[in-house]
Amino acid sequence: MDESFDGLENTLTYLNLEHNLITSLAVDVFKNLTQLFYLNLANNLLFGLERNHFSGLTSLNVLQLQNNRLNMILGDMFTELPSLGEIYLASNNLTRMDGFIRIMNLNASSNQISSPSINTFSNIAITQALDLSENKIEKIASGTFGNMTSLKFLYLQNNAITSLNLSWLSGLTYLSSLYVSDNLITSLEKGFMNALPHQNLKTLRLSGNRLKDLSMNSFTFASSLANLQLDSNQLSGALQDIFIYIIQLTSLALRNNSITSISPMSIQRLTSLQNLDLSDNKLTKLEPQTFNINGRLSTLNLSGNYLEESSVETLAGLSSLTTLDISRNNVQKLERSTIQTIPNFALLRMGSNPLKCNVN
Repeated sequence: MDESFDGLENTLTYLNLEHNLITSLAVDVFKNLTQLFYLNLANNLLFGLERNHFSGLTSLNVLQLQNNRLNMILGDMFTELPSLGEIYLASNNLTRMDGFIRIMNLNASSNQISSPSINTFSNIAITQALDLSENKIEKIASGTFGNMTSLKFLYLQNNAITSLNLSWLSGLTYLSSLYVSDNLITSLEKGFMNALPHQNLKTLRLSGNRLKDLSMNSFTFASSLANLQLDSNQLSGALQDIFIYIIQLTSLALRNNSITSISPMSIQRLTSLQNLDLSDNKLTKLEPQTFNINGRLSTLNLSGNYLEESSVETLAGLSSLTTLDISRNNVQKLERSTIQTIPNFALLRMGSNPLKCNVN
């Protein structure tokens, strides 16, 4: 491809070479494409890259290299790309990366990274999003993300992480979303969020782990959380008052656990709560005062439990409730008076119940 782009030096801004059989690149193959903004080399057979492969691409912002056979990123490979903002390296064979310049987004999902340390991302400064999902990560060493103090989104789902601790979270000052679903986490260290000093974390996804027991100490220093997902874990028994420190929570997912009852105080403190998912648990009863001060609750999913009509009657008066799912329960009837006290109903799901009344 040495002379393939002659005559396009001052006009070409977008170049897509994906889904070919490219195994290597000629030296300086792109050197005169100074206006190129986007380069896509995904879905080829590239084994290795060198610094001079990308020399001259001073305007390049997006580089797509996913689904090749790369196993190494050399330390100075991208140093001549001053405008680079996004790199996509998913579905390669990478075990480490070293020497990127400052960029916004790095996607290194579906690789072979197993134990990230301070050397794995040395000299890499990412300001927006880092995706390390679907690797083989078990442990993360302290200081791994030391150069990423401006990072906002960290994706670690579908790995083999066993715990969240303070050391590897430290330094992520502006982190707003942390995704660690579908790992092997069994417990949360007390005050693990204390490592985030500016309290900017809004979203924490812990779905699909092995969490069994949580206490109020699990979420100390978590007052900034707005979206917490704990679905598909191993929580069982009574849901206690464990959310005392996250009163700004607007969305809470507890679906697919083995929760049998709810302490009213555990929900009542969440006065900002708008969306609550308690589906597919083992609830048999709701206490009368469970939701009596959750005035902002708009979506409530109670499907797949063992609730009877007396529990549904405890929802009377929820003025903001627009969507209620009580399908797959043991509800035999629903009083009209209960429905009439919920003035903003837009969607009611009641399928797969043993209803014995006429719908009037």
